[in-house]
Amino acid sequence: MLQRIRSKFKGVTAAVVLGFIAVPFVLFFGAESYFFGDDPNLIAQVDGEAVTSFDLDAEANSLRLELAESEEEQDVDENTLREDALRSLLLRIIERQNLDGAGLRVTDRIVARYIAGQSEFKDETGRFSSELYNRALLNSGRSDPEFRSVLGSGLRQLQVSAAYLHGAGLPPDQLERLARIAGEQRSFRYIPLYAEELSADYKPTPEEQKAHYEADPERYTAPEERVLRYIDLNYRTLASQVPFEEDQLRDAYERRVDQARSEARVRASAIVLLYGSGPDAPRSAEAAAELADELKAKLEEGADFAELAREHSDDDSTAEEGGDLGWSDEGGYTRSFLNALQDLKPGELGSVDTSDAQVLLRLEERESEEVGSYEEELPRIRQRLVEAEGRRMFDEQYEILQDLAFESDSFTEIAGGVGLAVITSDPITEESSTELAALSGVVETTFALEQGEMSRLLEVEEGRVLLLELAEITEERPMSEEEARDQIIEDLTTAFAEAERDRTIESIRELLVDEGLSFTAAVARLGLTWESIDDVDRFRLSDPALAEAVFGLEAPEPDAPAYDSVVMADGSALVFELTSVKVPEIEDTDDSEILALIESGRARYAQAYYEMRTRLLMSDAEEDIQWFNQGRPAAPSQQQ
Repeated sequence: MLQRIRSKFKGVTAAVVLGFIAVPFVLFFGAESYFFGDDPNLIAQVDGEAVTSFDLDAEANSLRLELAESEEEQDVDENTLREDALRSLLLRIIERQNLDGAGLRVTDRIVARYIAGQSEFKDETGRFSSELYNRALLNSGRSDPEFRSVLGSGLRQLQVSAAYLHGAGLPPDQLERLARIAGEQRSFRYIPLYAEELSADYKPTPEEQKAHYEADPERYTAPEERVLRYIDLNYRTLASQVPFEEDQLRDAYERRVDQARSEARVRASAIVLLYGSGPDAPRSAEAAAELADELKAKLEEGADFAELAREHSDDDSTAEEGGDLGWSDEGGYTRSFLNALQDLKPGELGSVDTSDAQVLLRLEERESEEVGSYEEELPRIRQRLVEAEGRRMFDEQYEILQDLAFESDSFTEIAGGVGLAVITSDPITEESSTELAALSGVVETTFALEQGEMSRLLEVEEGRVLLLELAEITEERPMSEEEARDQIIEDLTTAFAEAERDRTIESIRELLVDEGLSFTAAVARLGLTWESIDDVDRFRLSDPALAEAVFGLEAPEPDAPAYDSVVMADGSALVFELTSVKVPEIEDTDDSEILALIESGRARYAQAYYEMRTRLLMSDAEEDIQWFNQGRPAAPSQQQ
């Protein structure tokens, strides 16, 4: 199952995402579970590091959601999913422990930059919004330090995955093998047999259609259909009904201007002079104040701020950079710093006296959002007000709807209680793709209800909930020939194309193998066309089946041409002749050139390398895993 998830990703992204697949869910839904002892939730320890049932639940939920978002149908076996989840958890711990000596670090500034770059925390202008960030923290039940700590661990795991893919710790023989695989190039010419062309002139006769239908009428059934009555509470609908007065709009504009000013992005430099009263303190508060005044005077006389920072600042993280704090949206700025900088112009000085330091500040740059005139901003202001009021109304109506749904059995009464209409849906099948059916959870909930049964409140998207009642069920039934007409024609056409494809492949094989014709002569005999692909590596062939077939053939010899055919996912096929194989020379190549060869194929090879490396790591770490309580699962380290 985990393999099916992996297959959706490509190259380096695949391995990186796999190493970090559960982090977003752990951040917001998981619980810290690094307490040992007699914890009944403890499942395993890997060299002293714990895995608990909370961790496993969060990881399993992550995989479950990943499968739910997949476009492919997935038959989810819960036991297999949890085994995959446990394997993923163990693997991340083992990978991290394996590279602890590699010097991988994630600083507070890196964490801050990552947070500032996330779209979830950006407003409609694309700028970081502390309001959105704090709202997410509130919803997750985490404090800012807790969030940053867990995020830092996750980012370090990304470094681990990337380090593996860039050759960290690989012995020379593995590097050489990777380079040969990545650098091998092959050329081939091929005859394309496209399904739509093979059946382009085929039109099944009425007699063929009838015979096909009568041979297996049970193949064609109309699926079960269900009709819903539902109540739709949507904040956008509520918001569209809200009027606003001119004075409300102008007040909102003034607040927008003030907000842009207060949230300006600044870059400043600082000289930090620590003080204290203990024996280890660098200086007293009085001495720090005197030194600050002295340095400020020098700066006002034209002294170089960066030089003074390197000479006097006690902040090791910024002193070597001339006191440069970076940009305020990257972290490192306290509220007192921002307040001191708020009214300064670039080049002006400010100061802050904290509980343990005198800080001289100089504003270097300020970037603030440009706010247009009232007339220019009016559409956006109105939209923000409408949305805010719509959300407020939604929260009120939601509480009422929730109470009514619990207390009343009358769907009409419930709808009237919140002033909404009862809507009747079109028939829905389990394969429906209508706007209603496409909403999250609607189809699943619909087909779990009994006739006349009411659902729980179903949140289908942010700010929108549905209350469903199953009004009508039409059972699955046989389709008449006329109802099944389109499907019958499609099935017959597909079967014809497949038969024509297989017949053509066999004809080509007979000419090439039995009669010994050359590739071009066989093509000419059958009146077909051919194309060629030269010097391609295995990672640039988009169809996996084609790549496997082309790179699975033995190199051709003068008296032994190499032929094969491959059927693609869409039913088309290629018959090809391998014309040349080029393998890079490795013996006289240094490490940098080897890694460059690997890099050329990394986008597709990352997946295969990740699989190989994880099997080795899990095998080597088996003796370091200690199992508790629920006991050891069915050999997670042996899963492929």
